[in-house]
Amino acid sequence: MNKTVAKGIAAAAAAALLAGCGEVNEENTGEGGREGGNNNNLEVDNEDELEEDGANEASENEESNEAEEAEGSGEAAAEMADTEGESVGTVSFYEEDDVVRVEADIENVKAGYHGFHLHDEAVCEPEEDFTTAEGHYNPDDSDHGEHAGDMPPLLVNEDGTASLSFTTDRFTIEEMLEDEVSVMIHEDPDNFGHIPDRYVSEESGEPGPDEETHDTGDAGDRYACGIVEQTS
Repeated sequence: MNKTVAKGIAAAAAAALLAGCGEVNEENTGEGGREGGNNNNLEVDNEDELEEDGANEASENEESNEAEEAEGSGEAAAEMADTEGESVGTVSFYEEDDVVRVEADIENVKAGYHGFHLHDEAVCEPEEDFTTAEGHYNPDDSDHGEHAGDMPPLLVNEDGTASLSFTTDRFTIEEMLEDEVSVMIHEDPDNFGHIPDRYVSEESGEPGPDEETHDTGDAGDRYACGIVEQTS
């Protein structure tokens, strides 16, 4: 074989080798491209999943907040004023599970026990001595002591202040607001209809509680009144 032929064979072999390497590189480049494409798709998928998770979480938080708001939709209060129109404090109502928590923060009231009730009408007219608030809140038509609006007596200190906190299941805040009621502080203590038979009523001549006692607990005149209104 002469040198010219040998050089030709060598050149052809080199060209074939280079061509093969080019195909491998193109193939690898293609695979790399495919791998790169897959990675890009994966990143997009991850972003979509994150956005979806974020949207779900936001929706869950919103639902949770709405549930909490619905659960605590029960807040109301009555700003109390006496027959002179002077403020004597606030009575607040809070929904808690299946009961209502009542908190009274009172001042400028004479010392001693006072009848403390919800009344039928959301009307507080000092010029009428609050009589237009009608009788005790009593949707079940019960005797006094069992009225839905009968609350524990208010004990006022010598300095004219009183604090009272209790829970009740006799009414809900929704019912109070729908029925439009008021809070009343009376002049005298409330006997809740507990009159022993040894006492004879001057009105009826019969022993034990009479009709007025069953209606009012003999709590006397109306000292202060406040209309129950929603606060949140």
